[in-house]
Amino acid sequence: MHSFSKIQEKFKHLSEKDALSHAYLFFGSGIGNRKGRRELAQGIAQMLEYPDGAASGKPLSEYLEIVPDEKKTIGIDAVRNISHFLYSRPVASPRRTVFIDTAEALTDEAQNAILKIVEEPPAWGLILMSVENPESIFATLRSRLQKIYIPSVLTREKSPAPEAKGRSLSELLSQKVIDDDAVDEYFTALLKELDKDPIKNVEYIKSALRRLSVIKAFNTNVRLQLRVLEWR
Repeated sequence: MHSFSKIQEKFKHLSEKDALSHAYLFFGSGIGNRKGRRELAQGIAQMLEYPDGAASGKPLSEYLEIVPDEKKTIGIDAVRNISHFLYSRPVASPRRTVFIDTAEALTDEAQNAILKIVEEPPAWGLILMSVENPESIFATLRSRLQKIYIPSVLTREKSPAPEAKGRSLSELLSQKVIDDDAVDEYFTALLKELDKDPIKNVEYIKSALRRLSVIKAFNTNVRLQLRVLEWR
């Protein structure tokens, strides 16, 4: 089953049991990831508003999407709009859903304001936030969000390169990964495996993404970074 379908099915199951959390953080990087997170949020809102699946071409009256302004920020005025929208009782859906695209763009003031909403949400409120790296937002806010890793288009749609097929992750950690400049191949294979249960593996996925970020950004010991991932 498609990764998005699996996540959406879990949201549907939680909704039917009235067990949805009030706030989630979608995160991930790579080709098409931002678009993918947005599509997932819209799909969840559609599922809630049109549980019979007949959402095609119909507007979503209980869904609000927030994006950065022309200055590439999301400020306090946007959060006021979120508050007004969320605290109005829904009519067409059991939830009012807000999706904050590129939540890294939230100003400090806006993050503090969102934190207050997350701490005292309306019973029907559902906040979905989207970032590449969870550590790009305040720790106090991050700690109150359920985190879900979203794989990139590359991880979702492509198979690992032939050299990776049939090989264990331990074998991929060999010096050959470094010699052949196959770090991207390794992480593609790793994230593909972890994506089989993205909610259960969320903390390990975060660690893998941090290691990849360090490798890409700095002249670091690649073998050490990969070995750390093996010690979970």
